[in-house]
Amino acid sequence: MVAHIDKEHLRALIVDDDSVVRKILKEALSDEGFECQLAGNGEHAADCMKTARFDLLVTDLCMPEKNGHALSVSVLEQEPRPVVLVHTGVTDPRIARDLMVRGVDDVVYKPADYAALAAKAWGLVKRRRAAARDRQTRGGDSPSPDSGDMHAISSDVKTGRSERLRSESVAAQAEAVSRRIPAREMQTRLSQLKSLVPLSEVAIEVYSLATQDAEADRLRDCIERDATLAAEVLKLVNSAYCSAIHRRIDSIDEAIIRLGRGSIGELALLLGVRQGLAGQPVPWLDRKLLWRRSMAAAIALRQFSALDSEDSRLENTLHLCALLHPVGRLALAAAFPDDHRELVERCQECGESLELAEQQRFGLTHHQVTARLATAWCLPGESRTLLEQVSRPFHLVERLPSELQHRVRRLKLAILIGQLATADWPLWDTVDVPAEQALHDAGIASLDETVAAVREQLDSIPESDPGPGSSLAFPKYADIGPVHYHSPVPEKNDTLRILFKLAGITLLDASSPSTRVTLVNAVSPSARRPPANAGKVRVVTAGADADVSDAAIHVALPASLHEILF
Repeated sequence: MVAHIDKEHLRALIVDDDSVVRKILKEALSDEGFECQLAGNGEHAADCMKTARFDLLVTDLCMPEKNGHALSVSVLEQEPRPVVLVHTGVTDPRIARDLMVRGVDDVVYKPADYAALAAKAWGLVKRRRAAARDRQTRGGDSPSPDSGDMHAISSDVKTGRSERLRSESVAAQAEAVSRRIPAREMQTRLSQLKSLVPLSEVAIEVYSLATQDAEADRLRDCIERDATLAAEVLKLVNSAYCSAIHRRIDSIDEAIIRLGRGSIGELALLLGVRQGLAGQPVPWLDRKLLWRRSMAAAIALRQFSALDSEDSRLENTLHLCALLHPVGRLALAAAFPDDHRELVERCQECGESLELAEQQRFGLTHHQVTARLATAWCLPGESRTLLEQVSRPFHLVERLPSELQHRVRRLKLAILIGQLATADWPLWDTVDVPAEQALHDAGIASLDETVAAVREQLDSIPESDPGPGSSLAFPKYADIGPVHYHSPVPEKNDTLRILFKLAGITLLDASSPSTRVTLVNAVSPSARRPPANAGKVRVVTAGADADVSDAAIHVALPASLHEILF
């Protein structure tokens, strides 16, 4: 408990739809002398503010009824207004920038250091009160720099009309994205996942028998009960996907012997899922692209060096996760067709990250949905854990326990390489960049060569029919003008450079004089400043907490390719 609180009465309104977060914030702010009132959504908070005066508003962004962005904007128009502090898990820098321009006093990302958050809030409230007393002493009515009109001054004088319109556009996007599906409805829909993704009983039985090391003849008999599944297994076994086999295999018996029970079980499960989803009416998603990425991620795992002290069972689990990782997005689209199509169309139009939009709307990522399916299908617990964690950005994977960190990083690398190998990158695809050390630990001497090797194998796999491509037109980046680019990472391991090349974007050396924006890859700790003649600078970093010059535009990864470029 702080000892320096004076006799002034401090009141705080805490707004969050998570009761645990409300409790933690209340304890921290109470220790700083605040009397706290709690609200579970923006509508409740607005009602509270009609009947009481508050010195501090701490609000989440994504909430039912009325979201925190709308609440903050309405509160900023009041005079006098409380200190407004946004506490959110939404790390989109454009939304943070918009809120700060409008006058929000601070944006703090979850999970926070709550003692520090409370201390900062106390200081902001005391400063505002001191400014108010100073205005009264001077007897003037002109607003101080801390007044609620600061956002209007900043918008009109500093940035002009175009910046104000841009902020309004971002605000509209934030409003739309933050409409979260109610928790009860999510639970109801997720409980129906097994029926939404109809996996054949034969596929489940084959996988179960394979994991139990059943006799080969039992596996064969089970697979041959489904003629389509048997044909698909033989087609895949004779493709470049199973490149270790150099002669044609004509029977399921021989496929089991050559590949092993574990691999046959994984293939049966994957092909069963693909069959079940092939008929789902989700024309706004390109299923062919998703399944190519599934194959490519599994191929990429084979390019890595063998895991130290890891058994083949864990390798099989990683392989299974790589194969199944796109399934959650298709399941979300099938469970919430109207909402998901709206997100895809908007993200395609404005270049937002679809993964972030899904997380905001549904409360979980598509990889976490895949983990729920793994639970419904009674897959190994390790696969569920890996799929739950694979949505973490590369820089946050380092916070996991060492063994789990190692496995999640390998899976993320395989998925990333699979995405690069397909050489097709929609506007809304999320970009995340691993550190060079992560590539080294996985035995990748050259990311460029690894991607090329995976693509060569991928292109040799015969096409199955997982369903149609997307009905949306995905624009290409080839018509984008040259980009001045600066990076300390060797070209062979520079993920951004490889991605730009695959997207058809021409990169120019940042050392040449330019009035254009210079894109700086500062993900690596060894990042250097661009040359002095670089003109405007756009810095790409891992996460939002990097030390970036005020003169630079900051792009925090993960972000979409469109957000990085524009």
